[in-house]
Amino acid sequence: MYGVSSVAAGGDLLFAESCIQLELPLSVLLPLPREEFRKDFDAATWSRAEQVLSKAASIEVTTGDGAREECYYDVASKLSTKAG
Repeated sequence: MYGVSSVAAGGDLLFAESCIQLELPLSVLLPLPREEFRKDFDAATWSRAEQVLSKAASIEVTTGDGAREECYYDVASKLSTKAG
């Protein structure tokens, strides 16, 4: 068993943190390169996301080469495909 998630604030981050707590391997999909993704977080939430990223089994940036909204849509689409 393993987890696949983004680390966006809210449910994604909570799920990812739970995987880490349960010692389940976690594959993280990011919609944007880390430096750009960070701009969507406050300092406290980014700190939590960084903790998860440091313990993830893998991190993949899905695209990062379109409009910001398109990048988020792309990661959501890939997550639903991997979950199915």
